[in-house]
Order: sequence, then structure tokens, then C-alpha cells
Amino acid sequence: MFVCNRVAQIQELTAPESWHHCIGKENPADCLTRGLSVEEILNKPLWFQGPSWLKGPNNLMDEVNEGSHVVSEESATTSVTVCAAKADSVLDFTRWGDFSKSIRIFGWIFRFINNSRRRRNLVETTHHKLCVDELEFAKLKLLYIQSLHFAEEIECLQNNKQVKRTSVLYKMDPFFDKRGLLKMRGRLQLSDLILNEKFPIILPKCHLTLLLVRREHIALKHAGVSQVMASLRNQFWIIGLRSLIKRVKRKYVRCQRLDSQQCSESIYPLPH
Repeated sequence: MFVCNRVAQIQELTAPESWHHCIGKENPADCLTRGLSVEEILNKPLWFQGPSWLKGPNNLMDEVNEGSHVVSEESATTSVTVCAAKADSVLDFTRWGDFSKSIRIFGWIFRFINNSRRRRNLVETTHHKLCVDELEFAKLKLLYIQSLHFAEEIECLQNNKQVKRTSVLYKMDPFFDKRGLLKMRGRLQLSDLILNEKFPIILPKCHLTLLLVRREHIALKHAGVSQVMASLRNQFWIIGLRSLIKRVKRKYVRCQRLDSQQCSESIYPLPH
């Protein structure tokens, strides 16, 4: 946490153009990591005084960096396609009451778009059912609802800036994956879990995530709050997930009956 806060201050107070690379031989921290003895440390001015270019003018630092290894921009740049953030959604998600139905609607929409761009002999017929690839692609496009709720955070990450402290995503250390989805880094990133469990997809609290919670709740046979949360967090990190699950449970009579308090009669005193 100390390193995280320190790096955040450096990124806020300085510009990347003023940063320079310190090679390993000029790094005082390497004096211990390279396994030097106590006598060598005592006779090492680098450990007590730091590199010599710190005491010189600024242009001396540029001369040091000229000899260091510099990664080319072409090899260091990774392309990430992120759905453009818009103020309003094209489709009204509140009209749909089922998450699976939402995926199928998106699947038919993108099949129509693909057919419009293909030749007539390559057009996918509308009489065939949606295949698995089409459903997975439609589900991926549905998850881009992140851009409608986290537009400011996405813009900061695209400009290589840190998310603001006032943002709900600040402590999540968000980043983009290869598909352009917003994910969070947690304390499980060094574990042996699968990739989705180590880096879950961040989703906002909205009608679409409510449908996702409802589908998971029904799939688990009206399980409790903790079990539904554990199942969803294997892949997603939904803002306000606990309140969404409780909201879903209140809509079902069987859940209300199971969660109701037991009747307790007043206990009368025993006779003499």
C-alpha cells in the first residue's frame, strides 16, 4: 500500500517526459540484491552516496540514458480495442427481463450487421439458430456496458493516467485486457487460480447486471446471498453486488418464505 500511494503521488506530480531510466549497475538497491559482503558494502560509495550523475547537471542524465537499452515504440506498443464511451445507450436494456434473452437479441443484431457486410452467397441464413461463437460474441458486446458507466475512468486509462481518487474504481487498480474489457487487479494475481478468477471483469450496478444476478440466482436454485456472490465473483466484480442479490431475492416468494423469521411463542412460567 505504501508503494501504491507513493507511485500515485509521483504520477500526479510529475510528467512521464521527465522520467529517466536507471541501469542496474547504477542502482543502489542492487548492492544488496547482488549478494555483496559487508566489507564490499562499506567500500561501495554507490550504496551511501548514490550514482554519480545525481550530483551533476541534468544533461548528464541524458548522456547516461543514451547508452542504456531502449525498447522501440513499435515493440512496446500494444493495441487494445475499447468500445467508445457514449452518454446514451443505443438499446434500452430496461426493456429486457432476462439476461439470456438479452444475449440472443444482441446475437441476432450482430448477425444482421454481418450479413449486411457480406456477399449474398456468404450470408448466414436467419432460419438457423445462433451458434456458440455468435452467443459468446454477443455476450462480450453486452459487457461493454462498462463504457457507459465508467467513461471517465476509461478515458484516464487510455491516456496512461491513473484513475482519480474519488472514483469507485480507484482501489481496484483497473486495467484493459486483450479484448478491451475493464478488469481489476486483486490480491489473488499470484495464485494458481484461473485467469478470470484472478482478474475479474468490472461491471457497474445497473439493470443489465441485475439480470445477470437474477440468472445466477435461479441457476443456483435460489441460493443464499453468499453463495451467489461467490459464484459470480469467479468471473465478475459487480459494484454493489450484495444489494443486487438481496433485491433479486425479495422478488421470489420461496426466498421470502425461507428467510422469514420463525414464530416464537411467549414462554409461560411453570406451575408450582
